[in-house]
Amino acid sequence: LIKYMAYELATRSQDKYLSQLIPLLGEGAIDTLFPNEPPLGYTTIVTNTKYPLREIPPQPPELYSQDYSHDTLAHLEEEGLNAKGSNNWAVSGKRTLTGYPLLANDPHLSLTLPSIWVEMHLVAPHLNVYGVTLMGAPGIIIGYNEAIAWGVTNVGNDAMDFYHLHYGDSTQTTFYYEGKLIDLHPRPETLWTRSVWGGEDFIIDTVYYSPWGPVVHRSIEKIPRPLRGKAKEAPIDCALRWVAYEPSNEARCFYEINRAKNLEEFKRALIHFGSPAQNFVYADTFGNIAMWVRGYYPLRWKGQGKFVLEAEESEHHWRDWLKLEENPHEINPIEGFVRSANGYPAGRSYPYYLGWYYVSPDRTARIEEYLRKMYKATPDSFRLMQLDVVSFLAQRVLPIFLFYTRSISSKWLDTLKKWDCRFAAWSRAPTLFKQWWRNFHRLLWRTIPLRQPEWEVSLKILEETHKASLQNTSAPYPRWLALGESEPGSIGNLIRAAWEKTENWAERAGDTLLWWRYRSTQIRHLARLPGFGSDTLRVDGEEHCINAIGPVAGPSWRMVVSLMPPVQGYGVYPGGQSGNPGSFHYAEFIPAWEGGQLYLHYFIEDHVHFPQEAISSIMYATSKRNR
Repeated sequence: LIKYMAYELATRSQDKYLSQLIPLLGEGAIDTLFPNEPPLGYTTIVTNTKYPLREIPPQPPELYSQDYSHDTLAHLEEEGLNAKGSNNWAVSGKRTLTGYPLLANDPHLSLTLPSIWVEMHLVAPHLNVYGVTLMGAPGIIIGYNEAIAWGVTNVGNDAMDFYHLHYGDSTQTTFYYEGKLIDLHPRPETLWTRSVWGGEDFIIDTVYYSPWGPVVHRSIEKIPRPLRGKAKEAPIDCALRWVAYEPSNEARCFYEINRAKNLEEFKRALIHFGSPAQNFVYADTFGNIAMWVRGYYPLRWKGQGKFVLEAEESEHHWRDWLKLEENPHEINPIEGFVRSANGYPAGRSYPYYLGWYYVSPDRTARIEEYLRKMYKATPDSFRLMQLDVVSFLAQRVLPIFLFYTRSISSKWLDTLKKWDCRFAAWSRAPTLFKQWWRNFHRLLWRTIPLRQPEWEVSLKILEETHKASLQNTSAPYPRWLALGESEPGSIGNLIRAAWEKTENWAERAGDTLLWWRYRSTQIRHLARLPGFGSDTLRVDGEEHCINAIGPVAGPSWRMVVSLMPPVQGYGVYPGGQSGNPGSFHYAEFIPAWEGGQLYLHYFIEDHVHFPQEAISSIMYATSKRNR
């Protein structure tokens, strides 16, 4: 289960795209467009925690494989995948009505029926824990007990490095490492399939392994085009080293967290967690709050693994691992809150390199804006916060866009001028803005093949160029966005060209302009069986809002926990406790989830104390077989 979650959440790799862009753009442009530090400054860890310092491996003269970067075969690769996200946060007692911490978590995963989560209350000697788990997992993954509460969000760290191989012969079964010829080891994999006549069939796929991991695509093999799914991420003729291949014991981590009574026991449990790296939020009845960015991280030189590396060079390979105390973390920060939303883990003061490719900071920024203003918070304060649909991006971009289109008369522009930047289901403005921003983003990077920069880089360049225009100074990024109306690539001309495309599309869109129709969110059946999923949901939200609802993914579990003794939790997920489509309990929580409600959890110490009015029925075992 954990390795599948690692496959779902920790297989993001942009190595091949950036490697191919180096000869086209130059290393300086790569640093500008794909920076190692957060362009807008938002990080998961806010405080300047002191970390143990040790020697970092020296940076070699070449940061990438030059042979791969000039490999014309690699130009046939397809663009990468989008990432899923999550939110979690906690506030200390100084920001709550009760004087005790509050904690919230809403992991954003694929929305399916049956749901990925099962709600569960486990009671045993020395154990009373409530939350959600994966079917078959031995314990609660996200939840709380009588002393602590915890939640997780995906870090989205760079967990995969690729090493370009120089083969020793035409059979591609050997390669060079430090001048020596090394064998690749074949391992036949038997893949069972259904045959066209209804029986079973199988395929033998021989995978060749290096000392660091498998060679995903060998050029000698026939590689189907276009590549599908996550196979897109892997470059040709490269060995893969993946953090998730390392031995770890995540089941023991959650086993110990379920039983933890304080912060020290919680920290000891995190030692066993390897992959996929998670932002663990924590709060307890003693008043502590914490955030720990936990996973196995290689001790890398700066930039290691950002591009395809050279298998032949020993300095391109991992040498050691960061320890738990060296992972980014903060405990009881002076701000009185901790929060994460899949962004950059730490800023410039953090001494170790953790990769460059993280989710844009819109949810992180909006959550922080909320929490800094929050006092006398209650569980309902957190519930309403989880439903927030104000767009950080629209708040910053729309005034600039409207400034450069102020001379244009359009009913659609009038709609946007009245918009409050909320992604409301029945509004047309969110759809217009989304299309306008996408068109501008594509026009801005129209000369860059393979892989466009992240939107926060586009926002940074847009804002700084607009500021330069108002102050009548030179353009800060003239290669990408110019000033002056005479240049087709100027800020004003690009914005107006993007608007023209948007307006032409809007005139033909009809009812598709309504946000809920455009976004078209559905909870699909796990096996994609038609008729066993939900209708199109008419709910507010968008992937980059706190209420991050997309076409097929969103808040898979919303939880709020009050740490005032006795601990009390609230939660809901878009599904039901039954996997049987004929059961009343198959999808019974969807209406509450759509309406933004949270159910009160009956967190009772044993069955004797369970309130009679909350009992629907009791089933007794009548035979040894039934038991």
